Amino acid sequence: MHWMIIKAHAAIRFMRIVNSVLAVVCGALVFFYMFLVAANITGRYLFNSPVDGTLEIGQLVLASVIFFSLGYTQMDDAHIRVTAVLKCLPQRWQQRFETAILAIGFLMMILMAWRALPYAKESFRIREVHMSVDVPIWPVKFIFFIGWSLLGFQFFLEFINRVLPKPDVARHHSLQENK
Repeated sequence: MHWMIIKAHAAIRFMRIVNSVLAVVCGALVFFYMFLVAANITGRYLFNSPVDGTLEIGQLVLASVIFFSLGYTQMDDAHIRVTAVLKCLPQRWQQRFETAILAIGFLMMILMAWRALPYAKESFRIREVHMSVDVPIWPVKFIFFIGWSLLGFQFFLEFINRVLPKPDVARHHSLQENK
């Protein structure tokens, strides 16, 4: 049991790194898009030549930023929650419901990832591009799969973290069992 707790906490630390790196990637994507929009406006009004595909690239950047940041937002406990009914329950029941919600969230996100993967594979196979400009769409479809998967894994780790005892408590119990 002790090794499982240690592995779970190592996975939580690993996901913290992955989510933080993806948050930086999201920031870089937004920064890139900011410059693209500035170039588009400058080109349109100064040279009468806008940058083709700015709107389409913006749609793909926005979708990428949203899906890459799902896991980070869950890790940071920043998703919007409606707790009006939950707050009326005793603390013990609140914790049980929140733990159940994490398990359900895990199952839902894995289902979403599982259903997104065939669409991403098919999009890659046909090298799908945007209708109006030659901007590839298939990478973003894989980002949908990655985003759902990371959010599901984050739900799973938070569920495990609630269910398993903390490492110090588990170590204390294992030391007591060895005596």
